[in-house]
Amino acid sequence: MKPLLYLETSVISYLTSQVSKDPILAGRQLVTREWWKAKRKDFDLFISEVVIFEINQGDPKRIKARLDAVKKLQILQINQAANDLVQRIIKDADYPSTAYDDALHISIAIVNQMDFILTWNFRHIANPTFWKSIQKTCNASGYDFPIICTPSELLGG
Repeated sequence: MKPLLYLETSVISYLTSQVSKDPILAGRQLVTREWWKAKRKDFDLFISEVVIFEINQGDPKRIKARLDAVKKLQILQINQAANDLVQRIIKDADYPSTAYDDALHISIAIVNQMDFILTWNFRHIANPTFWKSIQKTCNASGYDFPIICTPSELLGG
């Protein structure tokens, strides 16, 4: 059985966007494309209704590219368990309420027992300052905390 991996919106955006002139962003885009080409087959990939909503924003050409990239992926629904957990994360884990959608990505992945959350969102998701309190909240709610990482961290090996 392959590990279960939740793709957060930023990964899909980096995968499908035009290469940036900013060298850091361009590097992330290239790493994402390399991971997609070389490693995605090693995982069962999932997105959520939140991802679908977010990738439908912006330039119509980019929307089409993003939707094409995810069209064969399984879509996780926002269910009551995810809604309950997101409320606990914001309240008990002291997660910023202004980052509700980011907490929802995490909650959906957790209640669906994902092994990994793949993201380039360093502000609220791939930010280890939040992990200990979120993990404590998850464990108290009966869930395991997934590994949160970037494509570059899963590219090696």
